[in-house]
Amino acid sequence: MMRLLHMCDCKFLYNAITLFCFLMGHFL
Repeated sequence: MMRLLHMCDCKFLYNAITLFCFLMGHFL
């Protein structure tokens, strides 16, 4: 259960970073 939660957390973090980089690149 904890491992699954950790995987989802990492995927969410990865998506957030990707989106952040995309937005920064779009505005800069």
